[in-house]
Amino acid sequence: MAGTGMIDFKNVARVDLYFDPEGQELSWIAIGEDFFLLFRLYGPDKPLFEKTGTLGDVEKVK
Repeated sequence: MAGTGMIDFKNVARVDLYFDPEGQELSWIAIGEDFFLLFRLYGPDKPLFEKTGTLGDVEKVK
């Protein structure tokens, strides 16, 4: 990720990520014109297996 370092995800309920060729936010991820998203969980908890945890939709921000 861009910025000064990695985001600290400890005790965080929500994380906004920004995908763009240019950006300034700490949570900005540089992309090319064509890209795809893949979400991978490490050490999943009970909500994943019970299918109660959800990911929000990708939204275009202007």
